[in-house]
Amino acid sequence: MYFIISTNHWGGVLSDDVHLYYFLNTLDAVFCIINAHAVIGLCYFIMKYLPDAVIKAFIILSSNINRIYIAQWLFIPLAVIFISYLFKDLVLTDLVSSIIAIAMLLLSTVCAIYYKKLRTKQ
Repeated sequence: MYFIISTNHWGGVLSDDVHLYYFLNTLDAVFCIINAHAVIGLCYFIMKYLPDAVIKAFIILSSNINRIYIAQWLFIPLAVIFISYLFKDLVLTDLVSSIIAIAMLLLSTVCAIYYKKLRTKQ
């Protein structure tokens, strides 16, 4: 609600006259912190009702987050080159972008897990 009001009235983070995604005044920062705490609380509440398989998947992702990040530095530029070379007329709609993002996440997670197994064998 705050972001809707700040957008239309006093030039907050999402206002039309700013055109900068990083423009953030103090009041915007306070509400972003409140929003972050609310999301963390919501995730904690939802976690109690999730099956163990979902929680285990999140544990795997969070324990390999640095390896996933490094793998994505390799795979995303390669995917951009590959896609632009093979699919010159491809329009990146929301669906196509989401599919590519999920594929990148899966590929980098598999590589991160494989790399972790290689490191523990040595």
